[in-house]
Amino acid sequence: MEIDIQKKVIPLFNKDKLVFLLNGVEIGSIIVQHRKDYYFKTKHKLPFNKKCCYLYNFEILKSYRNKGYGHQVLQYIKKEYLNTCVVLDVLPSNKNAMHLYESENFKLFENDSYYHETMIFKP
Repeated sequence: MEIDIQKKVIPLFNKDKLVFLLNGVEIGSIIVQHRKDYYFKTKHKLPFNKKCCYLYNFEILKSYRNKGYGHQVLQYIKKEYLNTCVVLDVLPSNKNAMHLYESENFKLFENDSYYHETMIFKP
């Protein structure tokens, strides 16, 4: 079943909030932060000079997980932000999230702490 994804632009903070709806009911959301700044590229030591966006607070309500909605969201993001690398951090212990990101061609880029790993999708 297809979900409806609504984008709410928050220009003051240079980010978008994507809200996922199934039959008009909100089942999750994600924040897409646009990161073109030097700090971000230096912090993550990105070896390329592209526009980047950073994903955080990716949530799908528990009763709607494992139904393919996460794939739909990531495919939407890759199309919507077509010429942009997409970066996210994930807990190494979150095996379901790691599997989802890897299946959508995100690659492990950096293990910069015990708490999270950075994954990147490059178009």
